[in-house]
Parts: sequence; C-alpha cells; structure tokens
Amino acid sequence: MRQKGLVLLPIAIIITLVGVVGYLVYQNTQLQNNIRGSTSPTTVSTTSSPQPTLTPSAIEAKLYLFKFKLKSSNNLPPIPDLPDAKFNSLSDYLSGVLGLPSKSISNLTYDTRSPSPYGQDGAVWSLPFYAILNQPVRLNDTYTDQYLTVYPQVVDDAILPYLIKADYCEKDSDCSVRANMCTLGAFNYYQKYQDPPWGCGPAGYKPEYSWYEYGVVDEKLNCAYELKFDGAKCTNNQCTETGFKKVCIDAI
Repeated sequence: MRQKGLVLLPIAIIITLVGVVGYLVYQNTQLQNNIRGSTSPTTVSTTSSPQPTLTPSAIEAKLYLFKFKLKSSNNLPPIPDLPDAKFNSLSDYLSGVLGLPSKSISNLTYDTRSPSPYGQDGAVWSLPFYAILNQPVRLNDTYTDQYLTVYPQVVDDAILPYLIKADYCEKDSDCSVRANMCTLGAFNYYQKYQDPPWGCGPAGYKPEYSWYEYGVVDEKLNCAYELKFDGAKCTNNQCTETGFKKVCIDAI
C-alpha cells in the first residue's frame, strides 16, 4: 500500500502542475486579447462640428454709401435727363446694377458740402450717395456693368436721422441756412436727391413762415421781398433760423 501511495503522489503533483500551467496560459491569452482590444484604432466620426459661416466684408444692412467710378465720361448710364434714358430713375438703375428688385432703394441722399449732382451731364456720378434700402441685404464690395463700377459700403446707423429728416440736428454745427430743394431755411447738410430731378418755382419757406407770399410788395421797402436769415442753430434736435429780415428781390 505504501508503494502504491508513493506512485500516485507524483501523478497528482504532475496533474496539479499541468492545471496551473493551463490556467496561467489562459490568463495570459485573455490579457493579450484585452491589450490588443484596448489599443485598436478608435473610429472617428466623419461629421465635423458646425463651423462659423464666413461672410464678405459687407454685412446685411439697410444703409449703404455708394461710390461710383465711370468707365468712360463719354458713355454715361442712361438715366433720366439724358436723351437716351432707359431707366425711370437713378435708384431703379442702381437696383439693377446691384441685382436687387426694382424699387429696392427708398431714399438717395447726398452731402450738400460736395458738388451738386445736378447740372452738367455726369455730375451725379462725381459724389457718393447714401442709400436707404427697403429691406436689409448683404451686398458685395463691388458691382459693375458696361458703364460704371459701384462700391457699396455699410454705414453706421447713427447718421440715419439726418438722412430721414432734413432739419434733424444734435448740435449747432449740424445746421446751416440753405435751400432744401424748393424750401429755404435752416437744415442739416444732407439732402434727398430728387429722383428723377425736377425744377422749382419761386422758393418757399418752412411752415413757420406760411404768412409769406412771393411777389407781394412790402409797404416800407416799396418792393417785392424775400427773407434773409441771420443764421441757424440746433434747438431740441431741430435746425431753426436765428432771425430774419426782409430784403428786396433784385428781379421778379
């Protein structure tokens, strides 16, 4: 019996060792699989995150300053006041050049300290115009046709009250005595362009001088007269005259 037990003991030890080795091999295999799994490439989504939209230098706006450059002074755009006019107004012509619907421009205004846009042919293209659009749009930096190139620039809205109301002001230096088309008095320096241009009869004055009648003879002066204003100032955001006197009209 003792010999039999001695024979079985080594067998048991061998079986135990085989089991231990097998277990270690199994654990090592699992570990390698886990390592390979953890280092496998991660799938990257092909859908990128939203990116900001790049916009041109001009932004969406209703107020622009238009500058012009004629291609030739001998080939003017066919706007009113020209014999071969093909457009009803300057604003309609510019709307077409800019690719906007007809009547998109509600107001064209110019600075009266610049040369007048009226008079000789081509004068209208020598100065910039402030344009108020009916709807906000985003315009490119340049537009061109066979006659000229237009350069739109976005303008700060701070100037808008001056363009909408001819006698709007914020300080005395905003005001001057001038003719706002057919009306004499105190106004700011920005005047709406008459589109298409038309002429005036005898000059008139603001409603405050509704008593004035052109051609009436003043008994003291013994002549038909007009009003000459002393100056202008800003009162409650409105340009007002600082006084006037009656002067004879040189010729009626």
